This record gives sequence, structure tokens and C-alpha cells, in this order.
Amino acid sequence: MTRPADVADASTALRGVLMAVRVKGRAEVPIIAEAVGAAATEVRTLLDQAAVRDEVRCLDDQRRWALTDQGRVRLVALNAYAGLDLAQLGATYDQFLTHDAALKGAIAAWQEERSPVRLGAVRAAAAAASPVIRQLAEIDRRYAVYARRFDQTCARVGAGDVRAVARPGADSVHQVWFELHEDLLVMLERTRCA
Repeated sequence: MTRPADVADASTALRGVLMAVRVKGRAEVPIIAEAVGAAATEVRTLLDQAAVRDEVRCLDDQRRWALTDQGRVRLVALNAYAGLDLAQLGATYDQFLTHDAALKGAIAAWQEERSPVRLGAVRAAAAAASPVIRQLAEIDRRYAVYARRFDQTCARVGAGDVRAVARPGADSVHQVWFELHEDLLVMLERTRCA
């Protein structure tokens, strides 16, 4: 017999996978698994089940997955089912936005002038922004994965790995921040202009 906690855990796992596919646009199983902090086999099972329900489709000869219109509808329903305090999430998003311009500005400046001073500015902006991600994780445990990924990329930058600043398509300070921003916009049903 399925217990309510099992259903909630399954819904949370599916919500995380569908959100990762939504945020990334198109992604392979290992990338989605890393984004949600789950085993690739578990993610593949959830994707296969979602494909049967026409919520995702596999592209590129069974490699990359994309969300369907039905998947977007399911994701909205799962987000609503999660019962999150959207007012609290919105208030924390407003705090997120106070760090957004500073972090993106520091990254852009570093991309123009790859100097130790600019790298230090990226580290400082990221350190200032990091507590907001932890606040988000207190509202929805899904955000704990973003906090871990962000901390890991910041640590790599601190260790001198400049690829961890803004490498597209791989975990970097910019990529994780961008994905988190997109996730929040989906959750709050906002656009980047709002």
C-alpha cells in the first residue's frame, strides 16, 4: 500500500526532475541527475514514466530530454500541490534580485578583463548572494541542491578555477545562478521583465 509520505516524496522527485528539464531546456540524464542531486537511474526511471504520460520527450537519439506542453501543465500542478508559501518565496525572490545585478555585473566585468581584481569581485558578490539561496532552501528543500551546486562552483573559483565563473552548459557560478533565477520565475509565474 502506498503511504502519503511515499506519494509526497515521489511528487517532490518528479517535480525536481521536471523543473530541471524546464530550466535547462534540453538536457541529458546525467546533467539532470546532477541538477537535482539524484542518481541517474532514478532520474531515468522518472523520465521514462513521464514520457509515457507525454510530459517529456526524448530528443537526439535518446540522449536529451525536453518538456512537452503536457509536462508544463503537470509541473504547474506539482508546484501547486507542494503547498509552498508563495508570499515568502516572493519576498525571498525580491532579496535574490538585490544580489542579481551585482553578481551578473561582477561576472560580466571579469569576462571583459580577466584579472585577479575582477575575480575577487566575483567571489565577493557570490559570497554576498549565497545566504539567499539557503533561505530559499528553507522554503522549499529543492533549493538545497542549488545551494550545494553554487557553493561548489564558488569553491572552485576560490581555488583558482576560472572556468567555474561563467562556463556555459556546465556548473559555474553564472550557470547555477541563471538556472536558479529561471526556477524562481517558473515557481512565481513571473517573467524576467517583471
